[in-house]
Amino acid sequence: MSGLPSMTFSASELVAKPGKIRVDFSVPAGSAPHNFVIPRVNGAFTRIVSAGNSQSVTFTVTEPGSYQIVCTIHANMTATLKIT
Repeated sequence: MSGLPSMTFSASELVAKPGKIRVDFSVPAGSAPHNFVIPRVNGAFTRIVSAGNSQSVTFTVTEPGSYQIVCTIHANMTATLKIT
């Protein structure tokens, strides 16, 4: 998943099975800095990632459902992690 110059995530929804999940998060050159945070999931966040850089995060989700993903820098930048 990427944080784009348009202040959006590259995908509006990520789908995964319950268990350990890894997300590779990048910010392309020319973009503002972004981060990837799932507030309801312990450990599901990156530091602020500047343009041209990336960071991976691994976390565990055991309960099916929808979890909001946010960029804490840009309030309108959201997506959803769907655990099926």
